[in-house]
Amino acid sequence: MIYQRGDRYWIQYWRDGRRLRESVAKATGQNTPKAARDLERKRLGELEAGTWIGPDERRLRLADLRALLDADYLDKERKSGDRMGRAWKHLAAFFDGNPRAVHITTDRLHQFAAARRADGAAPATIRNELTALRRAFRVAVERQRLRVAAVPVFPSIRVHNARDVFYADGEVAAVREELPPELRHLWTVCAWTGWRRNELFDLQWAQVDFAAGIVRLNVGTTKNREGREVPFDVVPDLVAAFDAQRAYTRDVERRLGRIVAHVFHRNGKPIKRMDVARQQACRRAGVLGKDGRPKVLHDLRRTAARNLTRAGVPRHVAMRILGLKTESMWRRYSIIETDDLRDGMAKVLAFRTREQRAARQA
Repeated sequence: MIYQRGDRYWIQYWRDGRRLRESVAKATGQNTPKAARDLERKRLGELEAGTWIGPDERRLRLADLRALLDADYLDKERKSGDRMGRAWKHLAAFFDGNPRAVHITTDRLHQFAAARRADGAAPATIRNELTALRRAFRVAVERQRLRVAAVPVFPSIRVHNARDVFYADGEVAAVREELPPELRHLWTVCAWTGWRRNELFDLQWAQVDFAAGIVRLNVGTTKNREGREVPFDVVPDLVAAFDAQRAYTRDVERRLGRIVAHVFHRNGKPIKRMDVARQQACRRAGVLGKDGRPKVLHDLRRTAARNLTRAGVPRHVAMRILGLKTESMWRRYSIIETDDLRDGMAKVLAFRTREQRAARQA
């Protein structure tokens, strides 16, 4: 319906039982009967095609998307809030002025990616930043604050940075000797279990069952929210590490006069970071990656995966120990070296030789 209010043309239409009005001059910049007819035709076409974006959705801004994303992270107890916060700083800097969500177009997203590349950001970083914004749009759709039609098509950022670095057995021992005493047992447990950094940093004595010889990660404390356990009593190195750490903890408790809940700590204070100590230990031990820089703590996770593979541990058991849910993640961590391939070919040769010998004797 087209009507006039004073000397201004307006259109009126209905959506989900709700009457909506729009000023033709405000929507098109023109105040003519033809502009009114064209706008009415456009809106009715959008309603029929399901691409219509209402006035409430047009008012949604970048800051509103951030608020919706924060609420979603809080509701679902996601553990990557810090990374999302860092990503959003770059998003807010580029899309300055708190623009409307409908004005964040696919073209603008490509411009953002190009600008970040020019700033020297790694592809994985750019992908993480775009992923945070994409998730915010999806939450807005889930909360019915935005229609799917208003969500832009996000650029696909290819990342080729999967690491294939691990510690050789001698390197694990060499770095351990160079670490400060309060970090050596953590290093040992990480090398054997392949558990993630925060899983070990947050580990508490209540999760270590010395009678059963089992260390547990409680449900909800891991990245995939699932609990898991590892029997440590079959590995002398792990038994020695937990026994020594318990003795150290008891000594600290006597000196401080209070209970220390965390397994790994510095004089009673939970360990939050060990990057500097690890880097220094790696340099002193001469343990460097292909890029000439010290290997990282997460490389111990690949080390554990490789050891499990070489030991012939069934894949489902190895994945359970490491806390991996998908085959694709297992393939990323299960590193096969040339020596492993050579050993595999040697086993095939031995099998064929036995088979041919048996055939000749038959």
